[in-house]
Amino acid sequence: MHEKDEDLCRLVMEDNVFNEWAAATLDGLINSTAKLPSRERLIYHSTNDDTFGLLTNRTIELSAFTARTFPHRVQFYPVLYPFGGLDLLNARAAFPHAPAYVIMSNLPLGSRACFASPNCAATARKSAVGFLRHAHEYGLAWTSTERMAQLFGMQAVGTTAPIGVLPSLLLCARLMGLRIRSVRSLKTSDGGEHLAFRQHAVYASNLTGVVVETNGPRLVYLSVTIKLDRDDILGWGWRPMPKIDAAATAVALADIEHAVRQVIGDVPPILMLKAAPHYINRDPIVAKWALRLAGATLHDETGLVPAHYNDSLLTGGVQWAVHGFGRFVDWTFRERFWYGREANTLKQLCKGPELPVRWGYAAGASPKRFVGNGVLIAGWRRSIL
Repeated sequence: MHEKDEDLCRLVMEDNVFNEWAAATLDGLINSTAKLPSRERLIYHSTNDDTFGLLTNRTIELSAFTARTFPHRVQFYPVLYPFGGLDLLNARAAFPHAPAYVIMSNLPLGSRACFASPNCAATARKSAVGFLRHAHEYGLAWTSTERMAQLFGMQAVGTTAPIGVLPSLLLCARLMGLRIRSVRSLKTSDGGEHLAFRQHAVYASNLTGVVVETNGPRLVYLSVTIKLDRDDILGWGWRPMPKIDAAATAVALADIEHAVRQVIGDVPPILMLKAAPHYINRDPIVAKWALRLAGATLHDETGLVPAHYNDSLLTGGVQWAVHGFGRFVDWTFRERFWYGREANTLKQLCKGPELPVRWGYAAGASPKRFVGNGVLIAGWRRSIL
C-alpha cells in the first residue's frame, strides 16, 4: 500500500469511520422499506421475510447442533473456512464461541483507505448490502461465486481498484453485534507471489489478508488469487474435472498455513467447508494437510472424502471420529459426472433425518431441483475427548 493510503488508513481509524460506516449501512438496511423478493425463498422454504430473523433462527439451530455434536472443547477452537467466499455469518452461527474466524477465498480484498473517501464508501455500501441480500436470497445456505465476484468487483467512480470483501466483512461484523477496534493488513511469509496448482488445474498467487480486531472474536480474511487452466470451469454445464499438481499444491498449502498460524497460533482450528470446490478438497494432498492441521471438521459433501479420515498415511496416525447428518440425495448436475462414485458412501453415512436448516447445495438431479436440507459431516480427533 502506498504511503498516502497508509495516511488515510490512520485517519480512518482515528475517526472511527469503520464503525460509523458499518452502523449507518446496517441502520439503512433495517429501516429500508424495500422488500427482498426472491423466487429462491420459496425453494428454500424460508419462513422469514427479513435477513435478521433468518440469521437469528439459523444461529439458534446451528449452534444447538454443534453443541450437542462436538466435544465441548471444540466449541472454543478458532474456525478456518477455506473456499467459503465470505460466509462469516454461518461460521459464527455454527461456532459462536470461537475466538477467531479465518475465511479464505479467491475474492479481492479491498482497501482500508476506501472508507476515507465518501465516493468509495458509498460504493462499498452498495456492494455490502448487495452481498447481504444475495445471501438472503439463498436462505444463507450458500452463495454464488459469480455473483460475489460481481459485487466485490464493483469500482467507485474514477477508480480502477475493486471494492473487495472488506466492506461486507465489516457489515457482517456489525450484524453480529461486534464493534470494530482496528483493521490491519496481514503480511504473508515473504510478501511476494506464491505460485501453486500451476501445471494442471489452478494456481494461487499474491496471498494477502486483513485482520479485523473487535470487542469479541478476531475476524480474518485471506485473499488468494485463484486461476484455472480453463475459463469455462464455472457454471452448471458439464466440464472435465480438473486435477491438481501435488508439488505445487503442497507449496501453496504451506504458505496458507503460515498465514493462518500468524493469527490463531498453535491451536488446532475447526476446518469448515461448504459448497466448495470438491475437486480440490477430495485430493489426498489437501486431505493430509487438513487432517494434520485441524482438530475438528464440519463440512458438506463438497468437503473431505469420508474414507480419508481412516487413512493413517493422511492422518499421521491420529484417530478421528466421523459422523454424518442429514440426508444425501445426489450431486448437482455437473458434479454427478465428476464424483458419482462417491454417492453411495455419502448415502450410507448421511441417511437422515433432515438437518434443522439448509446447508450447502442440497441438490437433486438438476441445478433447479433442490431436495431436503443437505448434509453435514462432523469429525474430530478422538484425543479431544
